[in-house]
Amino acid sequence: MLEKNEFRHRLEQKVLPNTFYKDKDKFLDSVLDKGGKFFSDLFVLFAPPESALYNEKAFTVTAKKLDYRDDDEVKKELYIVIVDMPKPEETHLCRRIYFCYEEESGTARYFTSELSHTGDYFMSSVISGEEKGDYGIAPENTELEFRRIGNIFLKQIIGET
Repeated sequence: MLEKNEFRHRLEQKVLPNTFYKDKDKFLDSVLDKGGKFFSDLFVLFAPPESALYNEKAFTVTAKKLDYRDDDEVKKELYIVIVDMPKPEETHLCRRIYFCYEEESGTARYFTSELSHTGDYFMSSVISGEEKGDYGIAPENTELEFRRIGNIFLKQIIGET
C-alpha cells in the first residue's frame, strides 16, 4: 500500500491532471460544486487510512477569470480554478494546483506550485501523460503566482511558447 505522501504525489501528478484532461467540463463542475470536499473525498476513498486526515477544510477552491484584451476588445477569457492544498511535507508535493481552461479553443492546462528540495516552490505543469513543463521558482505572493500562471497559459494559447 502507498504511504500518504506517495499517494498524494501520485494524485497530484497523475490522477488529477489525467481526470481533468479527460473531461474538463465535468471535472471542473464537480470541483466547483463540492469545493474542498471533492479532494478530501479522494483521500477517504483511495488513500491509506492515515491520509484521510485531510478534511475538506484542508483544501480551498477558488475560481477566477482573466481577460486578455487587445485595444479594449476581449480576445481571450481564461478560467482558472485554484486549489490550495495542505502544506507539503515533502519535495514535489503541491501547495497549490491550477486548473486552467480557455473555452473558445478548448485549451486546458494543469499547473502546480511544488515544494523544491531547497524549500522554495517551483511552478510546473503536467501537459499530457508524462510530459511536464518547468517554469522556474514561484513567487511567494499568491496573487503574483496566479498572474504568472495566467500569463504562461495565455502565451501557450496564443502560440508564443
